[in-house]
Amino acid sequence: MSMSEQEINNNLFDQLHLLRRIKKVAAANNCQPVIEIIEEEEADIKEKLYQTPVLTREEKE
Repeated sequence: MSMSEQEINNNLFDQLHLLRRIKKVAAANNCQPVIEIIEEEEADIKEKLYQTPVLTREEKE
């Protein structure tokens, strides 16, 4: 079962939200290595969210 672009975006936004929450805890505990990994993950997710052109199944076929 394939997911729509909206469902994929919702999942990516959920991931960003979770990473922000974890990042707050890491910052409160001065865990810089964890913060750096989270920032890399955030960048990867944002790249997927805002890619141009958006890749959809219809465009590939």
